[in-house]
Amino acid sequence: MTLATDLEPMRTTNVPPFTNDPTTTTNAQTHSVGFLLLVVLVALNFFRIGCQLVVTAWSAVQITGRAESAGQILLITSVANLALSPLIGALIDRCVSKKPLVMAGHTGILLCGMAPCFIDFLLPELAPFSALAFVALLASVSSVVIGGGMDYFTKLTIASDDRIKKLATISSVSQLALIAGTAFGGYIVSCVSWRSAFLPITGCSFLLVALCAFRLPPLTLAAVNQPDRRRGVFLAGPALYLKHHHLFSIACCSALAFAIGQATNTLLPPLMSLHLGLTGRSYSLVEAAWSIGALAASVGLAKIPEGQSRRPPQ
Repeated sequence: MTLATDLEPMRTTNVPPFTNDPTTTTNAQTHSVGFLLLVVLVALNFFRIGCQLVVTAWSAVQITGRAESAGQILLITSVANLALSPLIGALIDRCVSKKPLVMAGHTGILLCGMAPCFIDFLLPELAPFSALAFVALLASVSSVVIGGGMDYFTKLTIASDDRIKKLATISSVSQLALIAGTAFGGYIVSCVSWRSAFLPITGCSFLLVALCAFRLPPLTLAAVNQPDRRRGVFLAGPALYLKHHHLFSIACCSALAFAIGQATNTLLPPLMSLHLGLTGRSYSLVEAAWSIGALAASVGLAKIPEGQSRRPPQ
């Protein structure tokens, strides 16, 4: 698979949304995105995520001087994800063209990076913590859009016969980028003000928007008539829990796993800033440590034999 060939402009027609039913994807005329391009986009995005995670949590504690500030920001973003993710996912599935969605998501992150300085210039009387909460909320929604749109490109790029190894490769790259992003975010918050610390996120997002605009091929999927599409958009996302009985169990397991991570993200910034008196660099080093475990898991998954990674249909 060569990058030059895979990045040729493409347009897919009469392609139904991706499902596990082979009858819905037969005769679909699709072209894959270059795997190298996909890895680069993932690496840049997770570098941005790591940097933004550190900058947002550390800034919340520094602005207010209260231990609960980071938890309040995480609560706002978590509620937004819980309420909007099923709805945004349904809208993404209904949208025919996927590339504009990815670009819109990265553009939203770009605006988040500029928002603190911009809001301070236009609304100097607005409380800094309120501005930070708005930025975190917009970034959370934009990230959901990016993830939903890129999922289609990922499925086009990675064939089913080598999906485990390539997904593990992408996961390893994302964790390495996340470690680098958290380290960079800790360095930035130690050197500049919290508003200026968001500007590198703007630069990273600008690069992602440019790559998507000039290198990511267009992807157009024709809508198909399915029972779910006759539902209202506010029911299409949550209805998946009823349609796929295993989905709710998977969601519950994910909720438990992320609860541990959110507890750490809530307690770590005030612990290191207010109680231990450490800098943002020290916080970023500790925050990045959990990615080492995720990286080890990715390497382990990449070594699973292909025959053992599949279960026979039941």
